[in-house]
Amino acid sequence: MKHRFFPAVLCCGLLLLAGCGSSGPDGNSVTFDELYEEAMQQAEDVIASESLMDDTSLRRDYGDAEEDSVPDPADENDISRQQEEEADDTPETTAAPETTAPPQPAQTTVTAADTDAPDAAETTVSDTPQEELPQETVPVPDPDFEADAGEAAVIGYRLKNAPAAPLTVPAELGGLPVTAVAEYGFYSARYAANVVLPGTVRRMGDYAFNGSALKEFAFVPDSALTVGAHALADCRALETVRFADREYTFGDYCFEQSGIVTVTAENAVLRLADHCFQNLSKLKQVTLQGSLTTGESCFRRCPALREAAFSGGTVSLGAHTFQSSGLRDVTFTDCTGTVGAQCFADCEDLRTVKLGEGITALGDYAFADCRSLRTAELPGSLTRIADTCFADCPELTVLAPADSAAYRFAQKNGIKVKAVG
Repeated sequence: MKHRFFPAVLCCGLLLLAGCGSSGPDGNSVTFDELYEEAMQQAEDVIASESLMDDTSLRRDYGDAEEDSVPDPADENDISRQQEEEADDTPETTAAPETTAPPQPAQTTVTAADTDAPDAAETTVSDTPQEELPQETVPVPDPDFEADAGEAAVIGYRLKNAPAAPLTVPAELGGLPVTAVAEYGFYSARYAANVVLPGTVRRMGDYAFNGSALKEFAFVPDSALTVGAHALADCRALETVRFADREYTFGDYCFEQSGIVTVTAENAVLRLADHCFQNLSKLKQVTLQGSLTTGESCFRRCPALREAAFSGGTVSLGAHTFQSSGLRDVTFTDCTGTVGAQCFADCEDLRTVKLGEGITALGDYAFADCRSLRTAELPGSLTRIADTCFADCPELTVLAPADSAAYRFAQKNGIKVKAVG
């Protein structure tokens, strides 16, 4: 503003200097006061004319230095609008900027007002992707099979993933009775978590379910069942094995290295070939009721196994059957039969053995190197006991009838013995 008064002051000073000692229009001398009043009047006129200049002229005349300090009208409008929106706490009164929404899937809404039912709930049907809707169960086709001598052997399904429902193999395929699962039929089948076989099946070939995702074996056939070598080996998801009321024969290494936790049998007749349940790291309990015949090393090296119980049948345990397992308790009740060489040898955690009446023979080193074994209850039915049967069992005490072969065996081999009724 100081620049705007400068012309008026300059004009006033020039008039005073020019008018000193001059005369007015009538020839009379002009006084200083008169000159001063005239100069001030002209100065006011200059100031008035200066105030009429617009802002654009001022910016042009006095340079760009002050241009940045002059607010832009558009910016002032934006600031004003933002302040009004912040001051207003009611969302409904805030004017939202207009935007273009992305295209949405077509959608149809049916409400109670659109139907004749007065209490109809609101229902929305939309064109959403198929995977977001409830999926229907897809029917599973029949399995492939091979025919032989008028019978059918299943050779698996053409599936990749396990279906929601169990895979139920029909009793007939192609008009032929299903009597077998072929060799390698379900080999490494990840879809075979739950398979239901018809009772007509009486044979499973070698490697039939080897490496599959099978979770349970509880098959009760209409007649005897024969299962080939390695048929259920390496089934890491297989936890439970149950036998009932039938005769079962299993080949070499049939269940080896599977995930089995329990093995049970009720009124079954079992024939287990060599190494049948060998190397089961998770097996904890074996409870077998019925007749049992094992080959060599049938339950060998099962470190988690704690209890083995046999009852109600004829038992013939082959050599090394439970050797180097984690057993703590072994019980034979109402059984007849024999225990083979080294059958329970090297079971370092074994503490108690109870052999009921009916067991007739204990083989060489049958319980050797069971250094934690404290008591062995031996029946009067024992007629043959190898001298090395309890070798290196320093804590052992034998409990046997006073007039039995078991009692005399203990005395002969320097083992502590107590007579029992």
